[in-house]
Amino acid sequence: MLTLTENEAQNGKPKFRIGSPKLYPILCGMPEFTAWKNMVQRCTNPRNPSYHRYGAKGVRICEEWRIFEKFLADVGNRPGPGYSIDRHPDKNGNYEPGNVRWATASQQSRNRRNSVMATIHGQTRTVPDWCELLKMNYGTVMKRIYRHGLTPELALTLKTHAGKKWELYT
Repeated sequence: MLTLTENEAQNGKPKFRIGSPKLYPILCGMPEFTAWKNMVQRCTNPRNPSYHRYGAKGVRICEEWRIFEKFLADVGNRPGPGYSIDRHPDKNGNYEPGNVRWATASQQSRNRRNSVMATIHGQTRTVPDWCELLKMNYGTVMKRIYRHGLTPELALTLKTHAGKKWELYT
């Protein structure tokens, strides 16, 4: 069994406990193991360059995921290259069952603390998601928000005519 205690993570040189030392090189080659190890480091090791965005902000890892095998059993294998761990649906939540997924870079870029969200007809999505769904130009919508001071909801529900006059979609 492979575990990493908080004390071991904080000393800057984590010691992984595994049943057989022969397993360590195999685990090191697994992208799931690398994702787990990096997750633990950024949440528990103040010397980690990303600690200020995770551990220092209170992001924690559930206790059972201190054991790699339990993490892997809950999260599963990485679907393919280009996927990494993402906290979803609660991007401000902890690393725990039900709040972690394998996500693409595109999905992760839309699941950030500074993502601009909009709620239209009771559905909340990121502005890029709405732009894709409504077939609107993302740059135009963001310009309406930041340059013209419109709310995201209003910026997404206006249509433009050739004379640059806005009117609400009906």
